[in-house]
Amino acid sequence: MTTGIHASRAFQALLISSLGLLVFELLRPVEAQAESCTLDPLGGEVCLPEEDPDDNENEEEMDEDDERDVSKKSKGTREQSPVVILPLCFGPCTQFPPAPPYRQFAEEPEAESTPMPMPEPAVEPAPAEPIRPLWMKSDALDPGVGEVYLERTLQAQANAVVLDADADTVFIEVEGVRYREIINPHSLLFTNEVNKPAVNAWVRGFGGVNSNGAAGHRYADFDNGGAQLGADIPLSDTTRIGLFGTYAVMNGRDGGRGRWDADGWGGGAYAEYLSQSLVLRGMISAGGYDGEHRRSINGETAKGNRSGNSWTGVVSVATPLESGDWLIEPQAQISYTNTSLDKFSEHGADREDRLKYHAMEVDQMGSEISLKFGRPIRDGERSLFLPSLRLGWAADWGTSGGDQKVTYRDSGKSKRWDVNGGDDHAALIELGLDYTTYNVNGTSVGVYARGGSLVWGGDRGTSWQVRGGFSFKF
Repeated sequence: MTTGIHASRAFQALLISSLGLLVFELLRPVEAQAESCTLDPLGGEVCLPEEDPDDNENEEEMDEDDERDVSKKSKGTREQSPVVILPLCFGPCTQFPPAPPYRQFAEEPEAESTPMPMPEPAVEPAPAEPIRPLWMKSDALDPGVGEVYLERTLQAQANAVVLDADADTVFIEVEGVRYREIINPHSLLFTNEVNKPAVNAWVRGFGGVNSNGAAGHRYADFDNGGAQLGADIPLSDTTRIGLFGTYAVMNGRDGGRGRWDADGWGGGAYAEYLSQSLVLRGMISAGGYDGEHRRSINGETAKGNRSGNSWTGVVSVATPLESGDWLIEPQAQISYTNTSLDKFSEHGADREDRLKYHAMEVDQMGSEISLKFGRPIRDGERSLFLPSLRLGWAADWGTSGGDQKVTYRDSGKSKRWDVNGGDDHAALIELGLDYTTYNVNGTSVGVYARGGSLVWGGDRGTSWQVRGGFSFKF
């Protein structure tokens, strides 16, 4: 009986406790949520919770392919090998059009005419004893006769020698006007101080193998080539300005991890000041390119179309000197390049391996200090060969400004990949050959070729570059 009473009391206590917990739960304040309330057609109010903006942080950067069912559980993200192929500046952005080494001719003034002197009546000398060779004299030689004989012999030898101070000077005649070539100083080969200023049109091709910074402190190799067409006009005897257009192709490779094959168009402008003691040049160029970007991942190829653009400013100063027949030209140059790459999304691989590359922008600085040796070789009356050798030191002061952000298209997670931004130094070696033929009142033609290498220290290897073309001055 006692046991039944205790059980009844325990059941009552449990019931009361359950009711108390229920009341407490009903009275406990719930977590407030933002709601959007509207009136239904019957006059009732319907409130729905608003979406958390943090949940859609990455939705703005997703393409339509990236929209997923909210009920699907996000997959894990696979590790990706960082692939960032950072292109070089557009075209031969640090190579100025060559100064044409045309020969220099100045109009030779006609010699002033002098009145012909009136002939004086000749005075017949008294007959003198003919001078016979000394070994034919049988008696003693008179001192006066011997002195006359010696004077006549020395005078005959002097008349046989012709002294011409202009023996090495070339004279040409064009349309009845006589011109004299100016040989010294050799630095006049690069100026227009004597020749009349004229319009100069030129075309050149270029190509080579270079390297540039990539992700993971590596370097990407670039095969590049293209062509340029330009023209300049003189502002004075020592200054000129010009414009040019560029078509360039590049194939970048990141050690088997990926590649970017692109091409594009660009152009630029330049200005030059040329004198016997100073050569000052400035140039700005820009261009845009696009092409297919490929990346190897888990035995598949993720690819997409990427575009970008770059612009470069460069300033160069040189001082022409000469030593004997040699032209020696110390040179210094500094350049700045800004590169912007657009965003793109990959396709072709498994969804969980695809990436979205975000836009990025980087800056690069470069410099050169070199010494150029050249020796003019004249051929015929108006042609000229100028072989040259340039030796020096070059530096790439690395990249700055940003890194590459990528987003996994399947999970929406993002990462950032650093781009190699270290300083590099190289030995510069360049061979050149210029050939021109100069016409005083016609079209002058020039042909040139350059080829050389940058032997970089460390893991960057060696870069090769060749270029050549024609110029027409009219």
